[in-house]
Amino acid sequence: EQLRQALQQKAVAQAYERIRDERRAQLGLNAGERSDKIRTYNFPQSRVTDHRLAGLNINTQLEGVLSGGEALDNLLSVLQNRFREIELEAALEEGM
Repeated sequence: EQLRQALQQKAVAQAYERIRDERRAQLGLNAGERSDKIRTYNFPQSRVTDHRLAGLNINTQLEGVLSGGEALDNLLSVLQNRFREIELEAALEEGM
């Protein structure tokens, strides 16, 4: 009986740790901090910068993004392409 309880507690603890680790991975290393920002809306300069596209230097016109126009479509398209690239890179690494 005690062995069964100990094994059950260990399984619950492992499940909890796995869920906690998955949540932390989704939130990033500095969860909720300014350094984990996704997008900056710069009203004085009328531009939007998506920080997930670091290194691509894509700044989009703020008005076009806020109105849901072509600028937003372009930004989302670039994001989708970048995420596909990341997924492919991860799949290739797993396959090696």
